[in-house]
Amino acid sequence: MKIHCYYSVLLIYLLYPCAARVEIDKITQDLPGCSHWNFDAFSGYIPVDETNQYHYVFLESQNNPVEDPLIIIFSGGPGCSAMNTLFQENGPCTFYGYDTNPVPHDNQYSWNTNASTLYVESPLGVGYNLGYQQEENTDEKSAELHLEFIKQWYQKYPEFKSNDLYLNGESYVGVYVPMLAVSLHQANLTTSSGGFLNLKGIMVGNPMTSWEHDARPAYIEMAYFHGLIPKHLKDSIDQNNCTYRSFNQPPLSEICEENLEKFS
Repeated sequence: MKIHCYYSVLLIYLLYPCAARVEIDKITQDLPGCSHWNFDAFSGYIPVDETNQYHYVFLESQNNPVEDPLIIIFSGGPGCSAMNTLFQENGPCTFYGYDTNPVPHDNQYSWNTNASTLYVESPLGVGYNLGYQQEENTDEKSAELHLEFIKQWYQKYPEFKSNDLYLNGESYVGVYVPMLAVSLHQANLTTSSGGFLNLKGIMVGNPMTSWEHDARPAYIEMAYFHGLIPKHLKDSIDQNNCTYRSFNQPPLSEICEENLEKFS
């Protein structure tokens, strides 16, 4: 509960300057618990369609923002906020030791030490995003809106257009990022200038790439080959064609139900 309250306070700090400085969205307030930042930081909104706006936090590199790469960071879920990544993982001001340190602290391993980092809240309706009216929220739609976000963001920050670009995230970003990378590549091929985005690569941690093959199906394979379940259970799962999906699970036979219970 304390962590959630501090998140709200931190986001108020991040979003407050935007009301007065819409054009540049510059963060001018120090965050509680952390040192004064010696780099420029921004928080604001980018329109992705007629009604929706994605919230972002952009941190320039502490080293050389003119030449250092730009990393666009999404979160998984689907439906998790990139603010979790910013404040709990690789941002310059993060929570750690929740029980004894309920306020954030400086993170010496922040990713913006040698790269500019752009945290994007997506898909529609997530976090502090605006305008969601229960529209369709498919992977294809998300890829389309992610691409639109990037196009519009570069309109606002054109000085970073020539920097090397990397797409990053974890978990369900194993779906988001490859689809976005394909969309970016296709957009570059159809741009008369020969390419408008300097995409160099993608990096995803613990990615979920397929509901059919990852998640629960992968757990069984991993458990067996690490000696965590007996061979007779694995054989029964295979011989009875037991399919354990994490999404759109077909009806299970009695023996498959029993095998799943034993596995669990």
